[in-house]
Amino acid sequence: MSVIVVGVDGSEPSKEALHWALGEARLRQATLRAIYAWLYPNVGGRGYIPPELLDRAVLSRSAQAKLDAAVTEVAGTSPGVDLERTVVEGPTARVLVEAGEEAELLVVGSRGHGGLAGLLLGSVGQQCAHHAPCPVVIVRGHGRSVGRALERDDQAERKALSSCPSFTAAQTNRPPTRTAGRPTSRTRTIAAALCM
Repeated sequence: MSVIVVGVDGSEPSKEALHWALGEARLRQATLRAIYAWLYPNVGGRGYIPPELLDRAVLSRSAQAKLDAAVTEVAGTSPGVDLERTVVEGPTARVLVEAGEEAELLVVGSRGHGGLAGLLLGSVGQQCAHHAPCPVVIVRGHGRSVGRALERDDQAERKALSSCPSFTAAQTNRPPTRTAGRPTSRTRTIAAALCM
C-alpha cells in the first residue's frame, strides 16, 4: 500500500494540510503518516530552566499530545484511512524530506510570509519542494473545503476540481512512475492547493 506523508505542527495551515491529505489518502487508498517534528531547545545563557523542560521524554510526550490533538480535531475518531502518527526529534524540513523517501506524496501547509519575504526567510515548504525525493503538495488557503469535496464520489470530485489550475497541474505534471508507483526522476509536482 502506498504512503502519503503530511507534516503537522498544530497550526491552522498544518491542519488544513492534514485535512487535504486525508482526502487524498482516501482517493488513493493509501496509508496516511502524520509526522510532528520537534527540536531540543537551545538554552545557552538563559539562566535557570526547570529540568523537566529539558527532559527529552517530556518534550516527546508533549509533541505526541499536540499531534494527537491536531489529528483528532481534523480527522475525528474514524478517519476512514490507515493513519499513522509519528513524532520525530529533528529539524522539520529534514525529518519530512527523509520521510519522503518512503512516500508517494509529501503534503505540507503554507504559512505564507508573502512575496519576497517568504523567499528570503525560507520555509519548510520551500525546503521540502527543493529536496524531497517525491512529489510535494503545499496546501494553501481553503484546504478544508477541498477536503470535503474529496470525500464525494471519485468521478464527480475530479470533474469538479478539473477547472482548478493548481489541481490540473498536479494531475498532469506528475513525474514518471515505475510499476511500484515511485518516481523515476527527481521531478516534483508542487501545487498550491487549491483554488476553492
